[in-house]
Amino acid sequence: MARRRAMALAVAVATVVGGAPAVAAPAAVACTVTYEITNEWNTGFGATATIRNDGDVMDGWRLTWTFPDGQRVTQGWNGTFSQTGAAVTVTNPDWARTIPAGGSAQVGFNGSKGSANRPPTDFAVNGVACTGPNQPPSVALTAPVTGGTYTLPATIPLAATAQDSDG
Repeated sequence: MARRRAMALAVAVATVVGGAPAVAAPAAVACTVTYEITNEWNTGFGATATIRNDGDVMDGWRLTWTFPDGQRVTQGWNGTFSQTGAAVTVTNPDWARTIPAGGSAQVGFNGSKGSANRPPTDFAVNGVACTGPNQPPSVALTAPVTGGTYTLPATIPLAATAQDSDG
């Protein structure tokens, strides 16, 4: 009896020590960002950036972009803003940490500008470019050729090409 308990304990210890804990797969990030200048004046502007979550639930988010014309964020809301040079980072506020699948979050800010005020084009959430939902790959059968005929027994060539536009 003592030997059986010792073996069971050894198996349990080996499982705990040697086994790797199960780790959840990271959430699939797929997003679209809509940037809108809501007001503009001589040296400044107001704008919003809306993240649409086209992937899995986001539990914590970090939106980034780069201003093309030297704009500076002077005041922001619905997120914590920081800026280094032209690079802007906005992290979620505690009260809006989660963006459900199909949901959205919007941040707003006022900024300063020079004579140009082109919108950013390199939005990313959690390091993933916001190019919209994942698009399926395209596949085309290249052999056999359409209308081709074969006399049996025959070897029929089979070939296809595939492309994935968004990785």
